Amino acid sequence: MLKMPQQHYIKFLREVEGCSVKEIAARVSVHWRTAKKYAGKCLGILAAKLSESVKYFV
Repeated sequence: MLKMPQQHYIKFLREVEGCSVKEIAARVSVHWRTAKKYAGKCLGILAAKLSESVKYFV
């Protein structure tokens, strides 16, 4: 398991920088599956928030 600063950095790279999983893995020096795991968590949270906000506009 990664330490919290690394997890937050992976989330930052995915959400703000728009990096791919391959780029994140290279920058953080982790396996691509680890990068995907932590980058995927943030995407799931964003998707849930987006679906909630769409309900209000329909």
